[in-house]
Order: sequence, then structure tokens, then C-alpha cells
Amino acid sequence: MYQDVADNPEGEFHLFRGRQAAELFEYPAEWLDKAPEGAVSSFAGAGNPHLRSNVQAGDTVLDLGSGAGLDSIISSWRVGETGKVIGVDLNPLMCLKAQVHAAATGTEMECHEGRMEDIPLPDESVGTLRGPRGAVRFGNGGMSWYPRQCVEGRCGADQPLVPSRGQVYDHVAFTVENLDAWFARLTAEEVTILEEPHTFGGTRAFMIEDLDGLAVELVEAAAATMAGDAP
Repeated sequence: MYQDVADNPEGEFHLFRGRQAAELFEYPAEWLDKAPEGAVSSFAGAGNPHLRSNVQAGDTVLDLGSGAGLDSIISSWRVGETGKVIGVDLNPLMCLKAQVHAAATGTEMECHEGRMEDIPLPDESVGTLRGPRGAVRFGNGGMSWYPRQCVEGRCGADQPLVPSRGQVYDHVAFTVENLDAWFARLTAEEVTILEEPHTFGGTRAFMIEDLDGLAVELVEAAAATMAGDAP
């Protein structure tokens, strides 16, 4: 299916794709204008990993499910000539397409055929990879969430995820009614607020950190208009 999206991005598919999907996930217009049209039109991602990452010059980025290469290209711009971007995709033709798109922007990326469950790279070649506590599949993507890791023998919610700037903060999301009531209650209970209430598509959401250090997003149900929905 993903090969079909890459070859015929204007076709009928069950998933969000192309520039419309990238804009939905808040990719800046200047990135989409700068990237090759083929990488943008074939985009079939399930989110925007760049929103909470802090990739810097010289970093090594591993892009799992790299597809037509849009995220790898953006990462290449951020890591610069001293950094490295490595893609992994099930489809070897997609790897070739991603590398062509990257070359068109004057950047380079490695790309390997493989699966996320069995990454085709030597151990420790890109640092520490974490295994998820759980995962949910939806549409064309999967959402995993992770516990805080132990760092030098210290564990707990007050410890960093890993000793790295570039960790994306994966999370799980739930729909709720009366978002304001939930926010007021959790704030009163001094729950750590990671993101204040904000517009999210046609609804609103905010994000908290639970006692295990997991990020949890609460998204207001579209039909939540009744009074008395407070938790």
C-alpha cells in the first residue's frame, strides 16, 4: 500500500497523506516548500516527531519507517554535515526514493530495508533504543509509550528519559468530555502539566505527566457539549 501512495499520491487511500497531512501535523510551511515535491506528496506519516525533539548539529538520527524521506530530509537539515541520518523501511524501493529526494536537497542519508522489530544495524551504532511499555495501532501508524528509564542506577519519574537531548516524548491519548473540568481538577491536584489546553484539529487537548513519567494527552470529545461532564 505504501508503495502505491508513493507512486500515486492522488489515489484513494484510507490514510491522511501528502501536504494536507503534513500541515495537519503542524509541519512548518517553509519546510514543506523547501523539501522535494515528491517527498511531500508521498508523505504518509502518523504524526510530527519534530515537535518535541531537540535534534542538533552533529547528532545521529534513526528514522524508522522512513518512507519517501520527508522526516529524514528535515533531520538532515538539522544535524548538518557533521551529523548522520539513517532510514529503515520495509520497502527497498522506498529507500531508493528517499535517498533520491534527499540528494535533490543536497543532503545525504543511509537507508536500509528492514523492520522496526529487527533493526538492520549493529548494536549501539546509534546509541540506546528503548522498548515500549505498550503500543496502539491506528490507521497507518502505531503509537508507543515508554516508562522513564534508569540513569546510572537512579530510577523514577524525576529522572530523565535517557541521557540524550533528542528523545521524542512518546505518549498515549484519551478522549474526555468537558476538557476544562479535567484541566481544573488535575491542576488542583498538582499534576504536572506538559502542555496547556490548545486547539487540536477541530477540538482541544492538553498533556500531563503521570506518576511513572509517561506523557498522557487528554483530547476533548467533539460531541462534549453537555453540562455535568466533570470527572
